[in-house]
Amino acid sequence: MLRTRRSRMFAIAGGCALAILIRALARASPAGAADPAVCAGTEQASYSPGVTLTPREVNAHVDDAFTCVSSDPGAASGNASDSYTWHGSRLDLPVAVGG
Repeated sequence: MLRTRRSRMFAIAGGCALAILIRALARASPAGAADPAVCAGTEQASYSPGVTLTPREVNAHVDDAFTCVSSDPGAASGNASDSYTWHGSRLDLPVAVGG
């Protein structure tokens, strides 16, 4: 359940970033006057009660945010938020990749 909702939120954020990038590229002149958008973001998740090794009902809240930098004034930022109840343990959470 967590992976499905998290994947959906990444898809929403990724789709928004892609739309901004496509818009920036479409506005670029053949001489390359506009730079492509460069976007970065964060995700924060909180659980109540805290997640343990024993599976149980947990209320989860996830916030995603991203910002874009471009010479295109249409490139901006976005965010997504979701709250839901999840049954699982620490062993069911995805492993964070990156640093």
